[in-house]
Formats: sequence, C-alpha cells, structure tokens
Amino acid sequence: MRRATLFLTATLALAAGCAPDASAPLSPDELTSEHARRLSPAGAPIVVPGFATPESAVHDEIADVYLVSNVNGHPQGLSNDGFISRIAPDGSLLDREWIQGGRDGVTLHAPTGMVLVGDVLYVADADAVRLFDRVTGAPLGAWPVPVTVEEGMVRGFLLNDVCAGPRGEIYLTQTGIDITPEFDILRTGQDAVYRFRNGTPVTVASGPDLMGPNGCWAVGANVFITPLLSNQVYRLNPSGKRFHVATLPAGGLDGIVRVGGFFYITSVFDGFVFRMTTGGAQVTPILEGLVSPADLGFDATRNRLLIPSLFGDVFTIQPLQ
Repeated sequence: MRRATLFLTATLALAAGCAPDASAPLSPDELTSEHARRLSPAGAPIVVPGFATPESAVHDEIADVYLVSNVNGHPQGLSNDGFISRIAPDGSLLDREWIQGGRDGVTLHAPTGMVLVGDVLYVADADAVRLFDRVTGAPLGAWPVPVTVEEGMVRGFLLNDVCAGPRGEIYLTQTGIDITPEFDILRTGQDAVYRFRNGTPVTVASGPDLMGPNGCWAVGANVFITPLLSNQVYRLNPSGKRFHVATLPAGGLDGIVRVGGFFYITSVFDGFVFRMTTGGAQVTPILEGLVSPADLGFDATRNRLLIPSLFGDVFTIQPLQ
C-alpha cells in the first residue's frame, strides 16, 4: 500500500469501499437535508487525476498556477522521490514533477505542507523545511529539524504543515505519530509546534496535549491548529498557551485556510470540509463524502477551494459561491 495509507488507517473514512467517487460533483441529493440547505459550493468541481499521495495545495497568485505536493511513498521515509506539481487554473497539468527529489540537486523526500512568502516556497519534508525559488523551483536551502532515523525512516513524529505569520515568520507542526510497515498508526506523544528563527526551530509548544497538530494558520501573533487526533480546533499564543476555539462534528482534522471572516477546515478521516467563523462560534459542513481531503488551499481570484485527495491521488478545484 504505497500511497493510500498515509497518516492514518483509512478505515474511518474509507472503510468497506463506501467512499464516493471523488471525480463526481457532490449534489444535494447525496447529502442530508440539513447539509443540503447549508451547501455553499457553486458549480461542479474540476477534478485533476494523476498524482501520488497529494497532500497540500497553494495558489501562486503571481504566476497564477496551483502547486500540489506529492508525498509519493511513506511520509516518514527518506527516499528522496517526493515531488511538487504545477497545475493551471483550468485544470491542465502543466508539470507533474516541477520540483523532483533526486533531480537537479533537489532533496525532497515526502513533501507535505507548503506556504509561499514572496518568492520563496517553504515545504515541510520528512526531516526539514525546504526552501525553493517560486519562479524556477531551484533549491534555496533547508532548515533541518533534529530527527531520529532508523532504517531510512524518521521515527517518533511526522513533520506536517507550515504556515507564515504577518512578518514572514514560519511555523511548523510536528505530529507525534509513527506509521508502521503495515501502515498502522502509533501515537508517540512527540507533538510540537515550532517557529523558525534564522532557520532554527524554536519550540512554541510541545507535548501530547496538542493532540497531533496538523494544519496551521497564523493570525497576528497567534497560530490556529487543526489536530489530526482530535476534533478540537485551538490556537496558540506566542508563549505557547493553548486556547480552545471550536469543537467540530468530525475529527482527523487536516488543512486550514482563512478566507475573509471564515476558516475552511478539512477532515481527512471523514471526508468533510467545514466552514468556521474565525472565533469558532459557528461551524457549518459545506462538503461531505470527499475522499481524504487534505491540506487545502484557496484561489482568491476565482473564489475556489483547492483540495488534494490524499488517498484518491486526485486534486479537486471546487468553486464557492
């Protein structure tokens, strides 16, 4: 099971072959009446196939292209065969291996979260945050994180998402899990959130009470966290104190992106996209039945969600109202 078993056993969301076809538009008839009344997406999605465990998506607004990270193997493996794809807004696959581990001096093992700051693309990898030129894709260096390696695998945790603060500071989430050769998930408790200072990770918070921090989004001096091992969204202040934001109807939380006065949050386990007010007072499911929606992005020009399907190996461009 090379691609369809990352981060968690997929049985919670995909058991018994009951997950819908990710290439099919979601219609109100497929939802409960309550969800149908709340449905926000407008128009059929564009579904782009041909990826290899796509985990994260961002919109390069300057070049007007979408970037998608591909783990392409075990997420803790040091195999140097991960890659990043470029996709046009019409869904055309411009370059599947635009940045490719093991080619042109690139090291890229198992890329997960990404964020663009100016002309630098920051990518969470198995053992470091890697920096690439936004225009050319050329490597610009790496910010390593201390890891334990056994038989070519990072052990104890998974480096998962990156996000940027208002002054360009970079945050990194560390999910405290191990993934066995049989792709069972073992909780290790080695959870952490880092803020980088001059390329060196400084711990903002750590410990198992972070519940497997996965997605992150910085707002001012705070960073909002969507934990993989819980349905409890929280934020961390600069000193690392945790504040509850909201309880979502499903767990296995993954991506988070802010759009105006809302956050959009995915549940990779249960196939939901939720819309949450920034203070957490209201949570609305806007899509369900998706196949493992992971670290989503947003196209502000066209008002679209950009949703990688971790286990489905597709990338979905979903218009919003």
